[in-house]
Amino acid sequence: MERIATTSHSHGGCYQVQEEAWKAEQVELRDRLDRTHDLDMATIKYIAGVDISFFPGTDDACAALVILSFPDLKVVCEVSCHTTLTLPYIPTFLAFREIPALLPLFDMIPREFYPQVVLVDGNGELHPRGFGIASHLGVVTQLPTIGVAKTFLNVDGLTKRSVRALVQEKKAHTRTSDGGGPQSVVALKLQGQSSKVHAG
Repeated sequence: MERIATTSHSHGGCYQVQEEAWKAEQVELRDRLDRTHDLDMATIKYIAGVDISFFPGTDDACAALVILSFPDLKVVCEVSCHTTLTLPYIPTFLAFREIPALLPLFDMIPREFYPQVVLVDGNGELHPRGFGIASHLGVVTQLPTIGVAKTFLNVDGLTKRSVRALVQEKKAHTRTSDGGGPQSVVALKLQGQSSKVHAG
């Protein structure tokens, strides 16, 4: 599968210069987002989830991808790899730090279990430039993605109070993206858990 390249290098640690280049790349790739939201649930056989977990106090990490069958949600495939991330975490630029470590996982998936949708630990269009790591990964892999963020991001006038109201009322926050298409941001509380998950 052809993928779109994404920049991940730094200019000798001059991250202010690099951030401007990253912003431009985010805006350029954002124009390639498919916002049709026409995924047919009846065609979904496999759902993937991706995340990176760090070894304490180091930049060494394990990138992992797990695939579940749908709708019975049974684990059918797990792939992972050890990686060392060389870029620091910079808010709103998470994709440039983590996507280079996530992409090899997709080449490790057996063809028969290739997913139709991917859940990503991070935001999608709920992002200052409408292009968080979930959207970014979707464009470069050409797969539908859903951002599932554990940390609240104050964007588009959303506040923690308004998010709590969304949870209580079981409603979605709908906004118009920079590309003109509608997008929904959902906040939910998992049963038996104290923390909220923000899907955006």
